[in-house]
Amino acid sequence: MPTNKREHQRTPPTASEPSLRQRAETDLGAPDAKEQTARSPEESQRLLHELRIHQIELELQNEELRRTQEELERSRARYFDLYDLAPVGYVTLSALGLIQEANLTMASHLQVPRSSLHRQPLSRFIAPEDHDTYYQHQRHLRATGAPQGCELRLLRAEGAPLWVRMETTMVQDVANEAAVYRTVLSDITARVQAEAALRELNATLAERVDAQTAALTEREEHLRVTNAELARALRLKDEFLAMMSHELRTPLNVILGRSEALRESIYGPITAKQVEALHSIAESGQHLLSLITDILDLAKIETGKLALAYTIVDIGQICRTSLSLVEQLALTKRIRIKSTQDGFVDGVWGDARRLTQVLANLLSNAVKFTPEGGQVGLEVHSDEGERTLTFTVWDTGIGIAANNLPKLFQPFVQIDSSLSRQYEGTGLGLALVLRLTEAHGGSVAVESTLGQGSHFRVVLPWAPGASASDLLASTDDNTAMPVIGQVLVVEESVIVAEQAVRYLREFGARVEVCARGVGAVTRACALQPDVILLDLLLPDADGWEVLHRLKAEPRTRDIPVIVVSAVDEPTHGQALGAAALVRKPIDRAALVRALRRVGARLGAPPPGLAPIIPPGAQRPRILLAEDNQANSDALYDYLQAKGYTVTVARNGAEALIRAREDQPDAILMDIQMPVMDGLEAIRHIRADPALSRVPIIAVTALAMPGDRERCMATGADDYQTKPVNLHRLVAQIETLRHGHV
Repeated sequence: MPTNKREHQRTPPTASEPSLRQRAETDLGAPDAKEQTARSPEESQRLLHELRIHQIELELQNEELRRTQEELERSRARYFDLYDLAPVGYVTLSALGLIQEANLTMASHLQVPRSSLHRQPLSRFIAPEDHDTYYQHQRHLRATGAPQGCELRLLRAEGAPLWVRMETTMVQDVANEAAVYRTVLSDITARVQAEAALRELNATLAERVDAQTAALTEREEHLRVTNAELARALRLKDEFLAMMSHELRTPLNVILGRSEALRESIYGPITAKQVEALHSIAESGQHLLSLITDILDLAKIETGKLALAYTIVDIGQICRTSLSLVEQLALTKRIRIKSTQDGFVDGVWGDARRLTQVLANLLSNAVKFTPEGGQVGLEVHSDEGERTLTFTVWDTGIGIAANNLPKLFQPFVQIDSSLSRQYEGTGLGLALVLRLTEAHGGSVAVESTLGQGSHFRVVLPWAPGASASDLLASTDDNTAMPVIGQVLVVEESVIVAEQAVRYLREFGARVEVCARGVGAVTRACALQPDVILLDLLLPDADGWEVLHRLKAEPRTRDIPVIVVSAVDEPTHGQALGAAALVRKPIDRAALVRALRRVGARLGAPPPGLAPIIPPGAQRPRILLAEDNQANSDALYDYLQAKGYTVTVARNGAEALIRAREDQPDAILMDIQMPVMDGLEAIRHIRADPALSRVPIIAVTALAMPGDRERCMATGADDYQTKPVNLHRLVAQIETLRHGHV
């Protein structure tokens, strides 16, 4: 039976749906006529039938109730999962902000029983500092009716506040037609904490970046100041070296110039004793000049301003030259010199003058530190596999202690620095050896035993950046040349002369061509070339006769003559004094071999007193711009004795005036002068059309990197550093006066 009025009420069946009673009657079945007739007298039968119908109806109702109960249980479980166990808090608020309903998650967020939330204002559970955010959220919701969201903190029963994201939607309650607020609260504590940690990390990183930036800025400023100080120090060093070079070279120019003039009897005849004294003066002056040059070379290397003149260097030639520089001292000390070369590679890529300087320094040290009667050796060994060439300079001298080896290549450092030291020197030689070798891409090693001698090994690559085959292929026709200054070519054929001039200028020579035999000897006397190329078939004279006259003339007999001929007559040429013979057509390799054989006369003793200008000829006018009285006097006397008329100017401004007044045939211009320097004077002279073609030779003590280029760019035709070789200076004056081919 139904337990209450609501449960007793049932929805009436539709017309198409039978009632429970009808279904019960159907299940019981209708009685037939005989049963009704039999039961009619008996009322109990009817009552029994009714009872059975009610029983079946109740059974059907129970089945339907069971199914409904099961569905309700399933719905309740789904509701519990979706609502109470949701990952977010659900709250239904009244229009006044009172909690009408909340899920278990919300209660868990607040750490309170769910029952305690009913009809509590939500603001009670919001952190006071976030009340303004909450009330503003509610106002916007009421004003717009649109969903609103904000982030705030909820107060919990225990522990820190809980950061949540609040999303609220306003809806109408159908039952009482009042507005209610469906609110979803999502836990964002982890995100907020992560954001806070990130902000803290960013702040820490920003502080570190600021600190590092400040440190870098400080370092950059320190580096800038340091670089400025270094640049200033380098500039002062360069200025000091330039000044010292000038101050040392200027008086040295007077010493060597005067001694050279005296040896040539410019001031009258001299005795043998005086010649010996002058020779000693010249040697000491040259030694001082070599020290100055070493210091400047070292400074150039350290500042990266040393330019190497690369070519294929003749190994045999630089060995012979280096050995010749120490032969006299070795002979004096009765030291035996040995030299061997395996001959596999005849050339190496490098600067011939600098490599000679390396070997000469090592050999000079070996001879200096070897007692009388000892031995010194130079060995050359090539390694085809490594593509290297090794020069070994050894001696049986005093040797070097092991603790002194690290100091060997330090500039200005000597092993024996005591006041009573036995051996002289500046300590620059080995420092230059190391730096010049490294500039060639090579290395230096040393082995030494105290009291037994030393072995210095210089290892050079055959040709940095090139293969060994390239080197070997080019050795024959591109062998390094000895230093050649001036060459006189006596050749009637314009084509042959141009070819010879082209080759010779490639070797760095200054060339003058004389097309006829008549006058060739006179020109050679005036020019004093280092080498003469003489054609045998001249239009106006026999070549052999010209050769005979050259060798008979005292002023030209020591000049090497290379005979150029279409026929091979070496015996005849040698008999007349020819140094070598080159067959026509001139082959570059043959010319190289001939020049290597004759070598160069640079450094040879100058000829005796002889004017350059032939007797009766007009004396060329020379303008000498020089502020140093001693230098100008020495040059004046020498040039006057050589047949020139010399005018002296004491500064650049005076030189400009003299040049315009006298129209000289050549100008010798010092660079560092008062009032107007030499460079400015050269610019003014070159700007004057009447003087634009007058030869100008810069004669200066400026010998730092770039000085030569600056002088030549200004308009000078040549550049001579003090102390100048007067003999070569005169030869260059004549070359420039007569012009090049």
